[in-house]
Formats: sequence, structure tokens, C-alpha cells
Amino acid sequence: MVEKDKIYEIVIGAVENGGEYPAIENVFAARSICEKLYDDIYSTKERLSERLGKTGEEDADVERIINEMFDICSIVGKKMFDYGKLSVSK
Repeated sequence: MVEKDKIYEIVIGAVENGGEYPAIENVFAARSICEKLYDDIYSTKERLSERLGKTGEEDADVERIINEMFDICSIVGKKMFDYGKLSVSK
């Protein structure tokens, strides 16, 4: 795995840090702002799905919006990592 991919996975809590990068924290840790925002998004998704008559299931378009926003966040985060490395190496 490329370093920026591993760091991104740690930051979003997809993998455990394991001590390799002690300064990197999971932004979705308990009681974090990202955890609250994600909970709000999830609740909103549930309400939208219910309004669309999809009670107990997920609406495909709502899921697509959420998943593609996560993809955008990943691209932006990794690009910022690249720019950060460039600025340090100058």
C-alpha cells in the first residue's frame, strides 16, 4: 500500500494505526466532530430513504451521493498529502 493510502486509511479509521504513525489520529474517533457529522449524515439518509418509500432499505441515489462524496474527500485528502510532501521537500 502506498504511504498516502495507508495514512488516509488510518485517518478515516478504516485500519488501525499500529503505532507506525503515532501522530496520526482517526478523525472519526468517539466524540469527534467527524463522528457527529457522520451520525447526522446517516440519520438524514435514513429519513430521506423513508420519505422515498424505502423504509428498512437504502435508496440507491442517496447512497451514490454519499459514496461519491467520500470518494471526493479521498481524492482531496491524498492530493493535500502530495502537496504537503512537496512543500516540505523545498
